[in-house]
Order: sequence, then structure tokens, then C-alpha cells
Amino acid sequence: MDARLLRIVLVVSLMTVAGCASQSPRPAESGPLVVVENGDHEHGITVENERNASQTLRITVQRGEKMVYNRTHSIEPDSREQVAGIVNESVSYPSTVNVTATSSDGQSASVNKSLSGCLGDYYVTTRGESGLEMTYTIC
Repeated sequence: MDARLLRIVLVVSLMTVAGCASQSPRPAESGPLVVVENGDHEHGITVENERNASQTLRITVQRGEKMVYNRTHSIEPDSREQVAGIVNESVSYPSTVNVTATSSDGQSASVNKSLSGCLGDYYVTTRGESGLEMTYTIC
């Protein structure tokens, strides 16, 4: 290998390693216990914006001490969408799940429930005067 090619390979390698090393760790965005695709999930997380302006919500999901989901969602006015679903297949994690929603203006709401066949979906709603609400369904 000639010296010029060796220098190019060395520079590219160093840039790749430096780029990886400079990345700061981020909180969990999603993991094997939460799916982020839309669909019919056993324990879905749906956000709804009943306000006249777009809203930004951070949704987090914790199982025991482990953060398994942490994402920010922009929700258009008068819209509703399922943003994630909680998977209840792992026996190695606690069945108690804490879902928290925090709005960009500092309001928050949370529900701490044990996953079961009777627990349904989680719903986060932004409303005009009443602010941020979280509910869940049961059978």
C-alpha cells in the first residue's frame, strides 16, 4: 500500500472513531419492552391534542427502575395518534409500568399501573383550560 493511500485510510478511520466517541449518550428512546410502530397494541399509548395550537409532549415509560421509552412528540391541533405500545412479554422486568407525559409548558400527568390482561390503553390529552390529563382503560 502506498503512503498516500495509507494516510487516507488512517484519516477516515480516525474520523469514524472520533465521531463515535463524541456522541453523547441519550436516554432510552425505545427498547424491547416498547414498540413505536402504529398498530393494535395490547397496551397502546395514544396522545390527543384538543387545543387550537400544536403541542409538544415528552412521553416516558419506566418499568421498575428501567427507562424503556423516552420520546418527544409534536401533536397537531385537534388530532389524535397512537405513538407507542407497551409489550407485556418479558418476565424479567417488573409488570408495574409508569407512563408519564410532560408538556412544553411544564404540566405533567402520570399513571403507575401493573400490566395485566384487564389493563388496556393509556390516553394522554391536552385540553384548553384544564391542561394535561392521562387516563387508561380497563375491561
